[in-house]
Amino acid sequence: LSIYYKDFEEALYVLNLLYKEEKNIKYLEKEAEIYAYLNKSQESSNIYLTLFNSTEDRISKREYFIKAINSLIWGKKYKEAVSLAKKYEDYFLNANDVTTLKFLLKVYLQAGDLDSAHNLSSKILKGII
Repeated sequence: LSIYYKDFEEALYVLNLLYKEEKNIKYLEKEAEIYAYLNKSQESSNIYLTLFNSTEDRISKREYFIKAINSLIWGKKYKEAVSLAKKYEDYFLNANDVTTLKFLLKVYLQAGDLDSAHNLSSKILKGII
């Protein structure tokens, strides 16, 4: 849809209207992509978190969460990415989601937060033993 609009703000407005009318998550996904393209990483991340909270499917939850974190990282908002990762860390530990836990470790390391990486590693090991 954004291809047909030279003005991305107008595209976002239209997508928002379509989502409110039809409740199709594809419109929100496209909004998040446009915000990321416009380097509005916080807005993009917030939409992905809305999508994360709106689904019960574990695979979809993982995908939306990873996209939310990646949006922040691409925007060089490492502190916010770490904060978000910590907020949902227990959720993914309880879900035994190894893929996302590995991703969180990489986020902590990429952000230079060795304490958080150490703490998460310890929690993972406690769960294994």
